[in-house]
Amino acid sequence: MKNIVLILFVLALQSSAKAQCSASFTLLPDSSGTIYGDNTSFADTSVWYVYDASGALLNVYSSWDLTHTTATTGAAVYTVCLYTYTNPPLAFCDSTCQTITIVGGPACSANFTGTQDTSGYYDFLNLSSGTGLSYYWDFGDGTNSSLESPTHNYTANGTYSVCLTVWNSSGCADTLCDNVVVSTLGSGSPCEASFVGAQDTLGIYNFWSLSSGASPLFYYWDFGDGANSSLENPSHNYAAAGTYLVCLMVWNSGGCADTLCDSVVVGGSGWVPPCEADFIWFPDTSSNMVYLWNLSSGSSGVSCFWDFGDGNTSNLTFPSHTYAVNGAYLVCLTVVDSVGCVSTYCDSVSVPLKSSGFTINVVPPGVTQVNDEQTVPLSHVVLYPNPTDGDVVLTFTSGSFFKSTAHIYSADGKIWGEENIVARPGENKAILDFKDLPAGLYLVLINTEFGTKTYRVIRS
Repeated sequence: MKNIVLILFVLALQSSAKAQCSASFTLLPDSSGTIYGDNTSFADTSVWYVYDASGALLNVYSSWDLTHTTATTGAAVYTVCLYTYTNPPLAFCDSTCQTITIVGGPACSANFTGTQDTSGYYDFLNLSSGTGLSYYWDFGDGTNSSLESPTHNYTANGTYSVCLTVWNSSGCADTLCDNVVVSTLGSGSPCEASFVGAQDTLGIYNFWSLSSGASPLFYYWDFGDGANSSLENPSHNYAAAGTYLVCLMVWNSGGCADTLCDSVVVGGSGWVPPCEADFIWFPDTSSNMVYLWNLSSGSSGVSCFWDFGDGNTSNLTFPSHTYAVNGAYLVCLTVVDSVGCVSTYCDSVSVPLKSSGFTINVVPPGVTQVNDEQTVPLSHVVLYPNPTDGDVVLTFTSGSFFKSTAHIYSADGKIWGEENIVARPGENKAILDFKDLPAGLYLVLINTEFGTKTYRVIRS
């Protein structure tokens, strides 16, 4: 009799334990596509099963809580089932399933950059990722915009916290905030310092400024040995051989200032410069002329050989050559000095958007004969940054309303892009897209009904 009572008591305990055992959980998705399961069951052991929308089993987890990272790139439906058990001995207790829709990864991401001009306008470029995005910009001065890439006019210099929020119908949302500094109101057009230099056979180092900016520009050279100059294109005699850091600062009356520093190697007494062929070229659109600065160096008795790329050649140091047909030509210069050193340099030269041929005129460094077509009603034209690894900002001043197009050509004459511009009286700005262009030299031709202006941009 006692044995029967004991058996009934044990069965009652097991039945009571099973009655108290349950399976329950809460699913918590996040924007990265991860599913979190918060286990609220009453049980000793649990096992998770995750299925996709077709019912295929994706994974099994024996942990108490669930963390499952999905591989979807968009919205998707998942089924999560939880099985609970008692032990010892291990016995099934209860189960429950839930479905959940998540956005999936990768999530949308807010990102932007911006550039400013001297009138206070800040051009914002939206770099956000995601599909079907909506936008909300907070410019930090009490104003906002829902445009994808807006332009905003700040009325005062200062630091502003700009926030961009992006979202879509799938539930993705992201916000990025960044500080922008407006400090150029009334400071004039941007300018950029640039220069080249070479040492001659007498040991004198000659420098030529290639700087750009609204005229008149002022110059300050630091030659790295305690000496300086305020000339545009100075020459300097270093007292000792070595490597010197040369810095050029340029500025104008509008408040623009820029500095470029570069190292130069100076040979000592009796130094014989290694021969090196080199030239840079400038298109003169007013006369279908291309000017080349011959920057070659070498010991005394340097001879030059030019190959103009159309079957014609010259052995003059400063030759002139006319092409009958417009196009891009590979011009090569080979120099040979008295000690037998040989060097060759080639570059593609062209004058796009011209119906006839053009003339190459090789001149000594520093000769500034290049002119733009003066009939084009543009002034204070600046393209920056130059060189660039992304977008280029074009700013200019106009005296009237007119339509123009900025064409982007590579040195071989291939067109890579264009931007339609409606100029208005006063200062104007446009953004030229160089992000996807390969590295090299490009010509920006601003074409209007009045004529064409040409500018050089280097894509780094």
